Amino acid sequence: MKKILFCLLFLGAFAISNAQKNGKNITIKTTNMVGETIKMSLYTGNYKNPVTIDSIKISQPNEVVKFVEPKKIISAIYQLSIAGDAKKIDIVVDNGSVLNFDLKYKDITQITTTNPLNKEFLDYQHSQIKSVRNQLEKSFVKKYPTSVLALFSQMEIRKDESATIMQQKSADSRAIYLKGFDLNDKRIKLLPNVYSFLLSYVTLNPINNTEYKENVNVLLNKQNCNSPNFQFYLAWIFKNFDFYAQNQLFDSYQYTFNTYLNDKVCIDKFPKFYKKISESLSKYQKIPVGSTLPEFEMLDFDENRLQSKTTFVKSPYTFVMFYDPACLHCQELTPKVTAFFDELEKKGNSKFQKIAIINTPQKSEWKNFVESKNLKNWINTKIPDEDKDFATRLDISGNPVFYVVDKNGKVILKNYNPEFIQNLQNSNP
Repeated sequence: MKKILFCLLFLGAFAISNAQKNGKNITIKTTNMVGETIKMSLYTGNYKNPVTIDSIKISQPNEVVKFVEPKKIISAIYQLSIAGDAKKIDIVVDNGSVLNFDLKYKDITQITTTNPLNKEFLDYQHSQIKSVRNQLEKSFVKKYPTSVLALFSQMEIRKDESATIMQQKSADSRAIYLKGFDLNDKRIKLLPNVYSFLLSYVTLNPINNTEYKENVNVLLNKQNCNSPNFQFYLAWIFKNFDFYAQNQLFDSYQYTFNTYLNDKVCIDKFPKFYKKISESLSKYQKIPVGSTLPEFEMLDFDENRLQSKTTFVKSPYTFVMFYDPACLHCQELTPKVTAFFDELEKKGNSKFQKIAIINTPQKSEWKNFVESKNLKNWINTKIPDEDKDFATRLDISGNPVFYVVDKNGKVILKNYNPEFIQNLQNSNP
């Protein structure tokens, strides 16, 4: 009788703990957090700008909040945060997860759980010791082989191995680096470390057209536009071309576009993505990175004439921005651009001068835009009215348009890329 009772209890407990076969059921017991909002977000390749998918505002002193999804989900690492607070913590949510957490403070990093996997993952995040984290990553792979945490950890381990893998021949290094990964695994594009994983992959070998084409071929081998991660990889590759613009990878850019995107099936499946990339490709074709920006003349507020050639030589690099005050994207992006350069200049010895060029026949809002968008310490100019074809010569087809040029007018970059610009600032003269 005792054995039967034990078996019934065991089976009952097993059924309860595995009641949810699909989806997620996340419970957070809160204490003294009235008025705070807990946010749940998903990553899309890196730790920057996760997408908030759900949020709950707490209205009771001891409220229990639930994030529930009954349908099957793609297992992922989710970010938890409190609205208005920069702190965050990550949790592992595999499909079918039933998780319970306690949060007794308004500090999300102090969240606790009895779930073994997430308890260990919280310890991993709290540790600042590289060797400890490395050991935990290896442990995660062994203890939780089917969890998304194992996939996350395998990528961290492989990145650490890249220096050793780099010693191999080019073809071997690529195969070794990607060995063991199912590149069609849908969980990949929801990881916060996949961008850095891919960056380590493309930097195993020198950044040039020959090596980069092979990087693309190996990464996209046996994939097509119907593969689950195909667009995700392509989008990252094209962003990476922009990041390495100084390496003059236009040939690789064009090769990737023509080989993997420029066919009817892909065009029909990803029309907006195709349009965006094809427009970007035409931009590189007209004035490619590495070419010299055609000379042009500018007028400042006092109608003083400035020549681009004699202006560029005054600084190692010049950031040029064409804009229209009525352009919504210009209104949103300009404050971010000016804040970035202000921060750069606070550190001293900036290698950049900045030129803002209004690009519209309507100049009535020019001075107001300069004042309101913090452009007062820029070189503010317009193109003389008599220069009718400057837009064609300089490949200005819309607003905003950005160039980074060196003192000789050589094009280094054709977009606003803070990380790339910071690298130029940090580089040797």
